[in-house]
Amino acid sequence: MSSKRPTIPKINKPSISKRSKIAKASKISPSRSLRRINTTVSTTSSVHPQPKKKIIEKLGTCYELLECKGEIIGRRISKNKCKSLKGKSWKPNNGKCQPT
Repeated sequence: MSSKRPTIPKINKPSISKRSKIAKASKISPSRSLRRINTTVSTTSSVHPQPKKKIIEKLGTCYELLECKGEIIGRRISKNKCKSLKGKSWKPNNGKCQPT
């Protein structure tokens, strides 16, 4: 009585380089398992901050007396700076004389 062993089909495994590619693809694909994928939602990177608008102050000449007469206290300064320097009148560039 001769008993033959059952024939087992030979399974061809892919090469090592192909196996690593398959393993990487299986980790990325969402069809394998949704729990494996780590998703992080960051709102700060998608929202762009709007640039702040510069406040441009008019510059002018500060005078010691009213109606832009007398000694010049300072040139190319703002009206608020003229007030702090005890100026009585201020004239912007290309403008009319203004009391401070």
